[in-house]
Amino acid sequence: MRRAVHSQKAASSGKSGFFNLAYAQICQQEKVDELVDFPVDGLDVSKYVQQDFAALGQSPYYDLFGVVNHFGSLNGGHYTAYCKNSLDNNWYNFNDSSVSGASQSRVVSEAAYVLFYRRRDVAPSSIPKSISSQASTTAQTSDQGEHTESDAQS
Repeated sequence: MRRAVHSQKAASSGKSGFFNLAYAQICQQEKVDELVDFPVDGLDVSKYVQQDFAALGQSPYYDLFGVVNHFGSLNGGHYTAYCKNSLDNNWYNFNDSSVSGASQSRVVSEAAYVLFYRRRDVAPSSIPKSISSQASTTAQTSDQGEHTESDAQS
């Protein structure tokens, strides 16, 4: 996951396009391209939240079900997403109008920008069978057709 370093002054300065990019570079406001490792399964929030989960009958564990990726800079770029289908437990890559199967190993990357977690004891909402069966037959379940960062920027 990337961290974006940004300032309200740059955002509200009225500058746009080239000037915004130049201002960001001068003030060292650039996107950080370091990998931030995050768990796909079993994020334990009890380390960070003062709450008696057992007394409330809740799980302190969260599982990842979606990732928004960003390729580019603070001035622009391309967004893709990985989402886990709760019916077939497979990951899918969404890139503009294309959807392809994805392996879990590709979900954690330097392009990760926004993470979506679901508490383990909360069931995902039900999807009508007609929609889920159509999605299962049209989506590929291999990594073929996945786009890399260089593909996304072209």
